[in-house]
Amino acid sequence: MADQHLLKVLQQGSGVWNTWRQKHPITRPDLSHANLNHTDLSHADLGYATLSRADLSHATLSHANLNHTDLSDATLSDANLNGAYLINTDLSRATLNYATLSHAKLSDATLSHAKLRGTDLSRAELSRADLSYADLSHATVEWTHFDNIDLRTVRGLDTVQHTGPSYISIDTIYRSEGHIPETFLRKAGVPEDFLTYMRSLVAHPIEYYTCFISVRLVSPKHAKAWGWAGKEYSFHN
Repeated sequence: MADQHLLKVLQQGSGVWNTWRQKHPITRPDLSHANLNHTDLSHADLGYATLSRADLSHATLSHANLNHTDLSDATLSDANLNGAYLINTDLSRATLNYATLSHAKLSDATLSHAKLRGTDLSRAELSRADLSYADLSHATVEWTHFDNIDLRTVRGLDTVQHTGPSYISIDTIYRSEGHIPETFLRKAGVPEDFLTYMRSLVAHPIEYYTCFISVRLVSPKHAKAWGWAGKEYSFHN
């Protein structure tokens, strides 16, 4: 359960809270189960804190530091997380329906089984995030980074709203074994020609072979002239 003293400090606002964090840099605050709905925590330093099962619905967390924070099972519906830092954050089973995550940094975050229905993910960075069984139904994306992610089990991809192109890396295609709705890829800006061959490329990846060439220069005339007499040269491709 939440440390009541720390909860009272946090409820005084980001300025008071950040001053406390500077004085206690190695403390990992326990704010689990805390009721922080509608609280303004913009720019708050909540890195490495425990906020599992906390109620942060309608909270303002824009540009907050939530790196390595435990937000598992937390409620963040309609929360403002614009520009928030959520790198390596545990958001498994969290509810983020209709939250704003535009420009958020979610690299390596865990979002397995998270609810992101109607969430604004425009310009969010999701590189290497775990989105297994997450629900992205009717989420909004634009210039969103889907780099090195397995999208096979993500729900609602065919209903995602694209207000602009997004980044889909080749690693994502291979990790997903091509099992990504074509409507999602097409609206994200993936070329039609690539979609045509995508599944066959994943099923039968191109094999690259190393070529070894050994050449012996035996022409006495040219070898002597070029100073290569009696030498063997090998070239690797």
